[in-house]
Amino acid sequence: MNYLDDIIITDIKRIISIPISKGKSQKMTDRKTYGLVLCTHGQITYSHKGTEYVLVPQHAVILPKGECYTFSCDKSCILPLIDFECENFNCDTIHSISVRNLDSILRDFE
Repeated sequence: MNYLDDIIITDIKRIISIPISKGKSQKMTDRKTYGLVLCTHGQITYSHKGTEYVLVPQHAVILPKGECYTFSCDKSCILPLIDFECENFNCDTIHSISVRNLDSILRDFE
């Protein structure tokens, strides 16, 4: 069973595409919602609790609510982001997910 199977999305707070330039770094403190982040091109590295997560096309990450992390942009990118609230998902770390059909997902995102 997949650990994501039982998630129930209760609210979508924001849907946005964020362009990030190479070299930009930022620290996020006490994230207000969960976030699902895709990558259309480029590369960004998230650091959380001593672990690095590299986000490139064909991968996505779920950012945990209430956590602090940093990110740095290795190659300029555009990040489609969905901020959401949910039930049945108690996560306190970043989760990396393989994406099989990015073009189809991006069309749905738009």
